[in-house]
Amino acid sequence: MEMEKSVAAKIKKVRNDIPDDLVFFILSKLYVKSLNRFGCVHKSWSSLFKNPYFMSMFRKYLLCQNHSYYKDTSLLQLETVTIDYELKFVLYSLFGERCQNKTKLDWPNPFEEADPEFDMVGSGSINGILCLVSKSQPNNRVVLWNPTTDEFKVVLISLRESVRYVDVEITRHGFGYVSIGDEYKVIRQLMYNPKSNIDNDIDDLSLEDVSYELLWEIYSLRSNSWRKLL
Repeated sequence: MEMEKSVAAKIKKVRNDIPDDLVFFILSKLYVKSLNRFGCVHKSWSSLFKNPYFMSMFRKYLLCQNHSYYKDTSLLQLETVTIDYELKFVLYSLFGERCQNKTKLDWPNPFEEADPEFDMVGSGSINGILCLVSKSQPNNRVVLWNPTTDEFKVVLISLRESVRYVDVEITRHGFGYVSIGDEYKVIRQLMYNPKSNIDNDIDDLSLEDVSYELLWEIYSLRSNSWRKLL
């Protein structure tokens, strides 16, 4: 009995001493669905998608083994449907060998609208993260969403969106990842148009308030802030 306890203790110690590099190497070869299941085995494994070192290994393996990865991948499809004479925007997950299977996604709605109209920025996700933009003017909220972990981040409103006496139109969006610094960024173009209903007798109205201006600004997820591009 004592010998069995000693052997069991040694096995437990060996299991606890497995280097992270070896764990990352093994887990990086799993499909996303399988990796999510392994999250309940060990507490630290549930946050692997937040580990830059692991994500770097995971992406490199996908690029080398892309043919096998496609067997377990899925696509997101944004559709406009008519329900009770109203247009609604629905997300579907397409999966299967030929993406012939289709499932409606019960995704979180962070746009503060009953039925938001939105676009996806770019042609797909970056490291599993999607950039969604509300098409409702003047809302134009930006949301970063990870369908795998179901986490999302509502990007804060820029101070340049609330300028007196002008209408702000956001015309273009871009979304990208900067490996140096391991951060995600959103870039967009803003256009200022003077409001047509301004009272010309307003004393504090300056040319700067109503002048036409086209500018770019960029958002950093790491600093959670917007800045103007000069």
